[in-house]
Amino acid sequence: MTAEERDTYVEALRNAPYGYPHQEEQAPRRVVKRIVRKKRSLYNSKLLLFLCGLGIFALMFGQLYIDAQVNSMHRQVEETRREIAQQTIINEQLQGHISELSQHSRVLEIAAQHGLLFNENFIYIER
Repeated sequence: MTAEERDTYVEALRNAPYGYPHQEEQAPRRVVKRIVRKKRSLYNSKLLLFLCGLGIFALMFGQLYIDAQVNSMHRQVEETRREIAQQTIINEQLQGHISELSQHSRVLEIAAQHGLLFNENFIYIER
């Protein structure tokens, strides 16, 4: 076999659809691709960390808001107590003034000034 014949034979074998003619046909190999997925750990997830941070921020803001509301309510309660105390003092003063004006001796004095007579349980008008 000359070099030219050998080259054409090798070239024909390379271009042959099933490989070398002296080899047995082999079943086509099944190619199995393994998909490797990265396992995400909950502790390494950026989303989880972000949500935890957001939750902590929301809790702190909520706590401040609730504290402000509680302080406002305490202020209103104290203001109402102060108003009640002032009104109680005014009521006591008015009660003392009423008792002073309704004394029996004062009533008799005013009746005498206007010409009225007082006899036991009745007041008579003089004309």
